[in-house]
Amino acid sequence: MTTERWSWYRGVPHPSSETGYRRGPMTPDDEVHRIVRALVDGEPLDGVEDRGLSLAVVVVHHGEVIAEGYGIRPDTVFGPGGPVEPETPLVSWSMAKSIAHSAVGITVADGLVDLEAPAPVPEWVGTPKESITLEDLLTMRSGLHFVEDYVDDTTSNCLEMLFGSGAADHAAYAAALDLDHPPGTVWNYSSGTTNIIARILGDVVGGGREGIERFLADRLFDPLGMATARARFDESGTWVASSYVDASAVDFARFGELYLADGIANGRRIL
Repeated sequence: MTTERWSWYRGVPHPSSETGYRRGPMTPDDEVHRIVRALVDGEPLDGVEDRGLSLAVVVVHHGEVIAEGYGIRPDTVFGPGGPVEPETPLVSWSMAKSIAHSAVGITVADGLVDLEAPAPVPEWVGTPKESITLEDLLTMRSGLHFVEDYVDDTTSNCLEMLFGSGAADHAAYAAALDLDHPPGTVWNYSSGTTNIIARILGDVVGGGREGIERFLADRLFDPLGMATARARFDESGTWVASSYVDASAVDFARFGELYLADGIANGRRIL
């Protein structure tokens, strides 16, 4: 493995740091580095031959990046692959759901939404769906039909929403699905509910795509120092919060530390 693919650090500031991240004092012979090297190199580790593909690994301990390693990204529907670097934006997939929940938490603190009130979804007015609350959506107990499958495009609502008939307006696709259960009674993992939440967030914040981009930057990404973080949107202008925030591995670590620190970053309460 070359030094371009992995690194070790001795208290030097991380190049993308805006939040005081420092690289810690471990040596390249430490066990952590052995594991990181194996993960990003795709080598067998502790008797396990096939552990899947690792694009990036970042280990943070007491506010210091003590190890990080970067692999090779394959070609995908989003573009050509190649070497992953410390500043390379990586797709979040469902980590974006947690970012959406943080955004909702901020609007709750601002008094803009009520979790226990019926979700403000115009299509549901006057239907049995109108009793679905924002909390039902957040906890994936909406009762709405949704098959979360990433392989079988004949039955998967997730694939149909992201890449099929729902591609232009993910929230509208999800909101139109049948109600299979009374709201609040059955848990079902659903990327669709998160995109309905994202549309609600956009309506509450206002200003269309630019409004939610500015809200995420001002209230979440910038305070955390997530300089590389960018949300993606569908054709209707709704943030695809089920799946799409692009950010570097270190910036995703910064988001994780927000929860470790009880919603506080750099002495400022975010959540």
